[in-house]
Amino acid sequence: MVEVAEMGGTEAMDTASPAAGAGAGSESGAGAGAGAAMAPDVPDMPAAFPKKRRGRPPGRPNMTVREADYEENPLVQAWNAAKPDRAMTVVPIAIREALTEKALVHDTQRAIFGLPSREIIYFVQGWITARHIASQRPSYVNGLLIHSRGQDAPSSCLQCAERRDKNALGPFLTCRILMGSYHNSCSNCKWFDNTSTCSLYTGPKPNRKRKAKEPAAAENSQLGDANSADATIAPEEYLQQPGEVHDRPTPDDGIDPSLHEQVGVGLDHQRVSEEAHYSAIQAESDMNAVDAHIAAQLLPEIERQDGLSG
Repeated sequence: MVEVAEMGGTEAMDTASPAAGAGAGSESGAGAGAGAAMAPDVPDMPAAFPKKRRGRPPGRPNMTVREADYEENPLVQAWNAAKPDRAMTVVPIAIREALTEKALVHDTQRAIFGLPSREIIYFVQGWITARHIASQRPSYVNGLLIHSRGQDAPSSCLQCAERRDKNALGPFLTCRILMGSYHNSCSNCKWFDNTSTCSLYTGPKPNRKRKAKEPAAAENSQLGDANSADATIAPEEYLQQPGEVHDRPTPDDGIDPSLHEQVGVGLDHQRVSEEAHYSAIQAESDMNAVDAHIAAQLLPEIERQDGLSG
């Protein structure tokens, strides 16, 4: 009832006193005029801070601004100089419990295993897997021995520096060597079994090209010796040489009797091929002898003609 009365009273005031409304309107107009008069005293917001947000929604990067534009800023340069190397997630391993004598297979490994060891070493996340642990590959064990018993290298090897730039450093976070062992190659290079490619390696460089050429040269020399030996034997003597290649199978050879005929036919074909080969050699030798005989007969006539022409 009270609300209705108030509303009724209000409506009555609105309808009964139009002059009062006019007065109120004049007051509001006066107030608006006063506000307009005070507007120049309020500073406008700069253009960099728009009153109404427009454009991209919150959280979306401004693609018109590049990070490189801020690299020359002194604050950014100081910040970058204070940052350490690229952060990597590491896994701590209690190496004394993880690496036991059961994994050692060489005397060198056993000798290094007896040296003072660190309690904890750090693996780069993702580089130590169940396959690595179960395989116990010698290069893995050697890398663990170097990293747990060695010292940090005065300067990182080139392989570690290059891998770190590519975010593929390897199993160990630091480049570590064991002076006097494994030719001072670092633990990361030893893990990959790339000892000789480590820039800290002090041992002899393997000549892989020479090693590849030696077997080929030995094989060629053996072939040459065999060919020269065959050339010094007469064809008839060669074909009559005793040997399993030229003999037909016998029951004592352990060959199935049903295959004797097939083997015999194959040997006959081989004998025919050898006879044809040495027949060709003999024919070529005979032709050379004929040529030499003809040359010997013609030589006096050639000399006589030369004397007449002179």
